Amino acid sequence: MDCKRTAEMIITHTASAYIAALLFGAPIFSLVNETLTFSVILGVLCSLPLLWFCGTKYLHIIDLFATSKNQKPERLAKCIVSLTIFGAWIGSIVIPLDWEVWWQAWPISNCISMLTFSVIGWICSFTLFKQWPSLLPFSNRQRL
Repeated sequence: MDCKRTAEMIITHTASAYIAALLFGAPIFSLVNETLTFSVILGVLCSLPLLWFCGTKYLHIIDLFATSKNQKPERLAKCIVSLTIFGAWIGSIVIPLDWEVWWQAWPISNCISMLTFSVIGWICSFTLFKQWPSLLPFSNRQRL
């Protein structure tokens, strides 16, 4: 796997997540470390499915979602990335309820729901892999 392209992909996704978090209302000056942590976690969780299923074919998520005629591995990567982003968004529901509780502070609830939905996406994709075993990476190589 190309390490340079992998690093570019993770950095691009982290920067995109940081900008998106700021546009969705994350604190700009007061909680920079927390927003950066959220962005790194989201960037890595969105990069891993693309690297696993597609390699370094897609440098950015937009390239994956822009094409409508995807193969089955790309569809599975779309499912995981979509669930991860949905989890990051749905975690914001509990933030305005009460700031006195530690787990409702930015970005703890977002990171927990993002990780939860990412795991759900991976479980769904591996369940589908049992139906399509030829999609597993390196499945066409001979086993030792």
